[in-house]
Amino acid sequence: MISDLIKIFVYFLSCSILCILRHRIYSAEAKGIKLPFDSVPKMLASLTNITQTIFPDGGYFSEIVGKKKELLEGLVIPFP
Repeated sequence: MISDLIKIFVYFLSCSILCILRHRIYSAEAKGIKLPFDSVPKMLASLTNITQTIFPDGGYFSEIVGKKKELLEGLVIPFP
């Protein structure tokens, strides 16, 4: 029972994040901002390999360059 509720909650969160991302994409396109990819799945796939490495001094993210950087700037998402 609890396991099912957790799964539903995680699904709800992921759907909410996807809706927010899609809204940002459509808003950027409506403003005439050119995005480097032509579909939502391609945009999500490009962002999946941003990683964080944790050290005792703190965490460090992988470098964000090229099309990933253009995408985050176009969607007004702050860099990690």
